[in-house]
Amino acid sequence: MAKYCANCGAELDSAALTCPVCGQSVAAQPTEGGNPPAQTDSHIPQQTAWDSQAPQTGGYAGPQSGWEPPTPQPTMKWFKFVIWVQLFLTALSDLGAGLGLLTGMAYGDYVSDVYAMFPALRPLDIIDGLLCLALAVAAIYVRFQLSGYKQKGPALYLYFLLASVAVSLLYVLASSLALGSFAGDVSTISSLVTTMVMYVLNRTYFEKRRFLFVN
Repeated sequence: MAKYCANCGAELDSAALTCPVCGQSVAAQPTEGGNPPAQTDSHIPQQTAWDSQAPQTGGYAGPQSGWEPPTPQPTMKWFKFVIWVQLFLTALSDLGAGLGLLTGMAYGDYVSDVYAMFPALRPLDIIDGLLCLALAVAAIYVRFQLSGYKQKGPALYLYFLLASVAVSLLYVLASSLALGSFAGDVSTISSLVTTMVMYVLNRTYFEKRRFLFVN
């Protein structure tokens, strides 16, 4: 009966001392008989211990460990409104108010009478007019800080809102003292309240988008 190599399964000659295929010593081979050992195909990778632990279900096995879905980007509609509309309109408004106070156009044809009756009002108007012009310049500066996604952009915008409130409030109080009565009106009060509400809302808005301002 034929005998086979116990290492590779090749058929051995009865007089061979070593396997002509793998070189295994024939002395370690069974003398004869029996079924040839199962041959392995060297081209087929054998299953390893790691493979045996892998899931055998077909198709997509799901995300890998540690994978997280991408975080949805926050909406920026209000941001675009601020840099393209609000700050430009605010700059124009402050510019007009500043020029009106410096030239007296805020009082129309009664400018001479007003200043003659309340002389202390004139220096207050000059100071407030200069502050309004400064706010107009600041609005444009803050606008470009925000549009460039500068790190300090959101903070400057919030400071700008507070400065606008402070300038308006100080002027109302100072002019009230100069006139001897409250100088504010409904539009002034509503503007102050609106600006303060905007400050609170914008602080929350930009806090959630701080990671976008990295320049």
